[in-house]
Amino acid sequence: MNLDYYGPFEPATLRDLLCMRKASELAKLAKMLTNAPIPAKVDDRIQLLLDLVAKFGLRALWDRFDPAAQAILTEIIYGESRYFDEGRFAARYADVLPEWAERFTIDPGKQSTSLLDLLCCHDTVPDDIREELLQFVPPPPKPKLTILEEVPHFIQFEEVASKNFPDGAEVIPVISEAAALHDVLSVLHLIGNGKIAVNSPPKKKSRAAKEELPQTNKTGASALLKVLHAGDSTDAPFNRVADAIRPFAWIRLLQAGGLVTATKTRFQLTRAGQQALAKTPQEIILALWEAWLSTRDADESLRIDPSLNQSHVKLSPPPRRREAILRGLSECPPGAWITMSSFLNYLRASGYGFSIRVSYFFNEEDDYDYDESEYDEWPGTGLGDHLNERYVAAFLWEYAATLGLLDILALPTAYVKEMNRREWSVAGAENIQRFDGLTAFRITPLGAYCLGLSPAYTPPAHECYALFHVLPNADIVLRDPEACTPVDTATLGRFAVRHGDHSWQLSIKSVLDALETGFSKTQILDFLTARSDAPLPDTVLHLIEDTARRAASVVCTGLVSLYEAVDETTALLIAHDKEGRKYCFHAGANRLAVPHGQVRKFRTALRKLGILVSIAHE
Repeated sequence: MNLDYYGPFEPATLRDLLCMRKASELAKLAKMLTNAPIPAKVDDRIQLLLDLVAKFGLRALWDRFDPAAQAILTEIIYGESRYFDEGRFAARYADVLPEWAERFTIDPGKQSTSLLDLLCCHDTVPDDIREELLQFVPPPPKPKLTILEEVPHFIQFEEVASKNFPDGAEVIPVISEAAALHDVLSVLHLIGNGKIAVNSPPKKKSRAAKEELPQTNKTGASALLKVLHAGDSTDAPFNRVADAIRPFAWIRLLQAGGLVTATKTRFQLTRAGQQALAKTPQEIILALWEAWLSTRDADESLRIDPSLNQSHVKLSPPPRRREAILRGLSECPPGAWITMSSFLNYLRASGYGFSIRVSYFFNEEDDYDYDESEYDEWPGTGLGDHLNERYVAAFLWEYAATLGLLDILALPTAYVKEMNRREWSVAGAENIQRFDGLTAFRITPLGAYCLGLSPAYTPPAHECYALFHVLPNADIVLRDPEACTPVDTATLGRFAVRHGDHSWQLSIKSVLDALETGFSKTQILDFLTARSDAPLPDTVLHLIEDTARRAASVVCTGLVSLYEAVDETTALLIAHDKEGRKYCFHAGANRLAVPHGQVRKFRTALRKLGILVSIAHE
């Protein structure tokens, strides 16, 4: 068949399509439908084919197509672009495509005329027959995801046979949800304590370089790594910040969420970051996820190919790429392990494509511009496909999994490098293959909540363990200092004062300080109860309960304006007036307090009493 990949012309009618065929092609098509003599003139051959189509009918012609031709025609007439998308077809019909692979070659010399060429030209179908085809051609099958029935322990690729991995590579499961719930508060506390330095920017920054979010240095990344619950999610050696995944991602996520900002020397919490310390981990994670989806200040593509950070490379908006991946994720069943190859095929087959780079063209002013129409296209072959696939892996592994939305199955870094040794010979291959180890993933309960697949989220119950002993005098003494995590230490420091290497003191002042910063009475009691080796003493319970009750005894109901009458008698007259008392109250002596929202009505009530507010007293 002849699928012309170069012509933009769309035939409006079947006659237009046949007029684009060569005389020899018309003859071949006619011989497929009739044994009658073929006319010599081109116009007569076109009319003969039109008569044959009318005689047989499109339904009869459809029945004569082989399964591959029927699938191609279905993709064209139901596709949004009305063009044949070879890559999308391959993803949707991966099990049948190899049998007809040579039909789709771009080289016209290797193509042969088929009956499908009677209805298709330039990868599209004329409008006059498309509507009729839609009456009886069934829609294309819905793409399917491959779900792992059993989680593999070893994986062996045929092309990787070496003495280093004779039995294949052991799959590394990375369980992320519990780690993320722990890590988000750990990292915030660490930054709040001024422990993470900002990496010094280069003295001479290239003008071509795109702006990126500030990052920490190796020392700061190492400090982050120490407080993370399960360490990093990769076994790659930690030689530079860029080699890490979770420490690198947490700084980016917190900056994108507006919780952290960078000074010249250190990262610090913003006001929103300080307020976030009083929220639950799942609330913070949901906010960070939503912020990351919309941020343009960071681009995952630079993690897989730094050469994209050049002025001559035009990149598509990152939020649009993330949206395409998000549409695919939202259709994955939570809790099921899905292979990465299946997910990539599903994105392509479902039309959830994107392009990292966009093409240039010359506009009327002979200046470069880019073609926005390529935003929703998936590059056909070569490095473009690799970049898109690695982009999906980077988004899922470095950001979704770091936030606890996904658990992943990964391969050892050494095995991935050996697997790619023959495949990659281009510069920067070490960056492109950073996320190649992602083999499968599953959506966690936290992920189902953040992705909108579950209406609510219930975090796992707090682990109860005897970490300390609470004395009746409100001293908190550690039983096992080595079991005390950075989060435990930071949480204790929010409502108790440390006065020894392994002890804290609870007081009315320390509890008030915690309540004032948003830490609730329930959070304090739950934390102490879960980690105390015995029931809390009554003196400690009373201290916390009484302090919380007194702290809530005064409530701010809003701001007021204070007015002074000439004497107390006048103030009492206004405060007890039928109208005036609705909008003010006596504040002692000759003063009247008026809520801000009632000032205009208060002045109207005064006018009825024959009183005006003088400028000197406002």
